[in-house]
Amino acid sequence: MSLFCNGLHRLLSALLFVTCCAGFVTLAHADDTAVTTNKLVKRFIQLDTNGDGVSFEEFMRMIESRARREYAQMDANHDGRVTKSEYRRFWNARKAQYYRVKR
Repeated sequence: MSLFCNGLHRLLSALLFVTCCAGFVTLAHADDTAVTTNKLVKRFIQLDTNGDGVSFEEFMRMIESRARREYAQMDANHDGRVTKSEYRRFWNARKAQYYRVKR
């Protein structure tokens, strides 16, 4: 079980990193960073389910929800395992969203 938890922690950390990077790319291209920041803060605060601030558990529910969606997209044959070829197909399909060649 410990290896599973360690692997899940690594996956969640990686997804959080990618999510944050995507957010920073959006910020870098925004004309008005104050408006963008306000939108991000509003979206984050919406995670608060009881009005006392966003708890770690509420934040982790959002991360887990995103992780499950991403994993489902990676696992093309839905067998509960992502192979190298499945991940390669997933990444090749998605990388265009994050990396654009400037000419």
